[in-house]
Amino acid sequence: MDLIRKYKFPVINISQFYSRPGTVAAKWKKVDSKEVKRRSTETAKLFKSYPNYNLLKNTIQRVWIHDTKDEGRNPDEHVMVGHTKSYVKVLIKRDPELVGKSAIVKITDVHKWHVYGEIIEKNPKPIHVNFNHHFKGMYNEKKETVNNILNEIKKEQEDIHATIKINYEKDQENIDSIAEVLENSSQGKKDKWDLSSLLFVISLIFLYLGIDKIKI
Repeated sequence: MDLIRKYKFPVINISQFYSRPGTVAAKWKKVDSKEVKRRSTETAKLFKSYPNYNLLKNTIQRVWIHDTKDEGRNPDEHVMVGHTKSYVKVLIKRDPELVGKSAIVKITDVHKWHVYGEIIEKNPKPIHVNFNHHFKGMYNEKKETVNNILNEIKKEQEDIHATIKINYEKDQENIDSIAEVLENSSQGKKDKWDLSSLLFVISLIFLYLGIDKIKI
């Protein structure tokens, strides 16, 4: 609550906790339902007590326009809908030719869930981002260090692949060994195999036949 009062977050997900059966949380002691409702109500009330976008008023924003009308709003208002890069909803005077384009807009008024703006420039120049410059300083890893990390990951993958993948010749050797065990056992033991022994041998055969088909 103190964080909300201090930073006045424009978006908050207010939801009650429900434990999923079979999880560790399901074993925890539950908070009384009245207390849960009290907390949710208090948080929602605090969130509704302040405007979300005061800092945007009188600022210049690039807005991407995607609809000629705002759903649920009176069509006579002649407004269309756009969003800023931080996905703030902006209502501006309707101009169907701008749908699918961006415009430079001055924010003139702010409300709880949206802001109003005036178009000051149509069809502004596209934004060109130099990603190398954009991310410079955010990551201190040098290119060669990153390549070393990638090579280590690749080597680990190759080791895993080599461990799991068994060639056909080795599979055949294993199958021959099982056949030999069956033959020796049948010679030394005239009676029939019991069900558990038979299932065990069959599972071994499927195991060795199946490993060859594992791909990474």
